[in-house]
Amino acid sequence: MEQHYSIRTYFKLNRVFMVSSGVWPYQPLHVARIIRLLWITQHISIMTPEIIKLIEVRGMADLLLECIPSVFYNIVIAVLYGTTIHHQRKIKELIEKIQKNWITISKKSEVEILTRYSNMGIRIGWLYIGALYFTLFIFCLFPLSPIVMDYVNPLNVSRQRLPLYRVQFFVDDKKYYWTILMHAYTTTMIGIIPLLTVDLFLANCTQHICGMMLILGKRLEKTMETTKLVVNKLDDNIYKDIRKCTILHTEILDFIEDINYIFSTAFGILLAVLTFLTSFTGIVVLIKWGDWNEVIRFGMFTMAELFHAFCYSYHSQDVIDHNNQIHKSIMNSGWYKSSMRTRVLVQMMFLRSNKPCLINCIIFPLSMENFTTILKTMFSYFTVVKSCRF
Repeated sequence: MEQHYSIRTYFKLNRVFMVSSGVWPYQPLHVARIIRLLWITQHISIMTPEIIKLIEVRGMADLLLECIPSVFYNIVIAVLYGTTIHHQRKIKELIEKIQKNWITISKKSEVEILTRYSNMGIRIGWLYIGALYFTLFIFCLFPLSPIVMDYVNPLNVSRQRLPLYRVQFFVDDKKYYWTILMHAYTTTMIGIIPLLTVDLFLANCTQHICGMMLILGKRLEKTMETTKLVVNKLDDNIYKDIRKCTILHTEILDFIEDINYIFSTAFGILLAVLTFLTSFTGIVVLIKWGDWNEVIRFGMFTMAELFHAFCYSYHSQDVIDHNNQIHKSIMNSGWYKSSMRTRVLVQMMFLRSNKPCLINCIIFPLSMENFTTILKTMFSYFTVVKSCRF
């Protein structure tokens, strides 16, 4: 299918990251395979020495807690990347469904709604990219702070040089410090691309589907306004419009199901790892208390994890709120004054909209309410690990 202008316009940012990670459905297969091979190679090049180092320090609690966050973080990235590759055909189907919606919508008011929500997806994407790369930039600066301080406030001996991650390459860490550090910087900036790809795609999809839900609600309200005039010919028109609304409602629900089918397992793993990592990084902050470089560095890592979990919950809550709005639109309409066959269709939509429509992490539904539950769980694990350590 030829790409509609909506995809070229509103998926432009997402397309850049999908192409960069080799998962854009419309790029040549041989190019995608080369990009995937390069990404997997660089990811293995950082994960392998991290895991070796983790095994080496398994008996040293303080160093072990420092190693765990980066190892599990890279595992999560690998899971997300594998998910996008495995479900690339399904991702293409979602993009084509979005194109179909843009093609079938012709009313100016509805196009404006969809445009507004698509622009919101772009703004969310830029905000997310800015926040993530700003955090990464600050995180990457901290290993350089002892070197800068040696010039600004020199001591009799040079300050200890800090690694970005705890790794084991079986070489002299001091002799090859800059080589190891540059490798860590490179893999960090490249390794984050699949995470951005998934999160931007999710933001675009949820904003699009929220716009479609709003359009559906307005169509229902407008159609049911005419039910006060019960004329057979008029009822035929109402029935046809309601049938179209029912079809659109089914397509919206199928779209959400497709998102859950693709990402539910990956999001479940990610959420579980984020919960544990936040506890571990919190403990590292306590261990490093007084060493403000490390405290701020791991503190920012912890805040980034919480922000990530918040973003997923926010997207799902947005879908929940718009689904509830469809329910209210049906309730406020005069559907009970229509013919029997029209009421049957409306009741079907009513019953289905009364059920939660959201993004799932395996069996755990995402919402802002459940986000607070996640926070409580994180702090519970933090308390347990803290009590064992101290």
